[in-house]
Amino acid sequence: DTGLDKRRDWMTARIKHLPEKAQKMLRSLWPVDVPKLGEADNEQIDLLIRIVGLLEAEHNVQFFETDPAAKVGRKKAKK
Repeated sequence: DTGLDKRRDWMTARIKHLPEKAQKMLRSLWPVDVPKLGEADNEQIDLLIRIVGLLEAEHNVQFFETDPAAKVGRKKAKK
């Protein structure tokens, strides 16, 4: 699934964009049932997006590329 690969690449870039302190926090917050990013499925990536989003907010980091899977009609409501 190339869509899944695109999301994995996007998440990798997003995680690399985090400051080191936030990356360390992500490692400690990484869900036990989620494999490393290269093996994560869409649902697991959705979960990681929420965690990374919280870290970005906490560290005042903005990542401007949107989720490649966020097609029209699949928009999630912003809090």
